[in-house]
Amino acid sequence: MNRSSERHNYARDSPRTIALAAGSLRAAAPQRKDSDVPIVTVQQSPRELEPKRRLVAGITQAFVDAYGVSPDAVQVFIDEVGHENWAKGGTLAVDRDR
Repeated sequence: MNRSSERHNYARDSPRTIALAAGSLRAAAPQRKDSDVPIVTVQQSPRELEPKRRLVAGITQAFVDAYGVSPDAVQVFIDEVGHENWAKGGTLAVDRDR
């Protein structure tokens, strides 16, 4: 076996493996990987607060149901884009509303 194959891949190894490889006498508790945390970005026109509350609750519940994650693990970002900042079919949305 060559030296390069003996090295640990710390990006791939679990926290437990890393702690033991570093000489720790106790095993580290497994930690959640960043990839285990669903992050959702919604791009939309500005909306009122109550519909946004319903939206994020529904998105969160969908991830809980589909992936079995805790609701606290789901992050939802709402990016509101004003009608003067997006276009469809070559026309700004602000001009389409006229």
